[in-house]
Amino acid sequence: MKILNFLFLTLLSSASTLNLHALQVATTIVNPNNFGIKFPNGSQFYGNANKVVSISKQEFIVGPLLVTEVCIEFDQSPLQVRIYNSQTIPTDKVLNDANKKIPERLSTLARNPNLPKKIDKEMSNTTTQQNVYKDYPTTTHARTIEFIVPKLSELNAFFDKISDDFNRMGNQSMNKKIYILTE
Repeated sequence: MKILNFLFLTLLSSASTLNLHALQVATTIVNPNNFGIKFPNGSQFYGNANKVVSISKQEFIVGPLLVTEVCIEFDQSPLQVRIYNSQTIPTDKVLNDANKKIPERLSTLARNPNLPKKIDKEMSNTTTQQNVYKDYPTTTHARTIEFIVPKLSELNAFFDKISDDFNRMGNQSMNKKIYILTE
């Protein structure tokens, strides 16, 4: 019995430790119509939850980056909130596409099964984009608020939670909530 208690307490303490580094949701906003998002770098966004009309997630490629983006749009407003993560495109994806286009004489080198692991190991030391970069007029327009989340897993957890809240009771289930991204 003591062993079971010990295991239970160990699991409980490790679960609470894991929770410290994951998406958190608080219901501390006083205005019952508002919701908020707090980001790891200290940036924050607050808006009227009753005006949210859509929440979407998509992936796209920009240069060497694979971007995952969550977009929140508001009723009768040109305002968009975009929250994204960018990472270098996974090597296996690049090599699969390249293998279809390379000359036969280079194919044995490019099809080396260890090559993606070697490249990914080298790339693992590179950092993803930490700040929003805008190059006017080719990037988004002035009424777009953009934030970056360093960890894709946390962006996905955020999207899962906020879209679940939005779909459960419409935007009313987002009222008074602050979505806190911690990583």
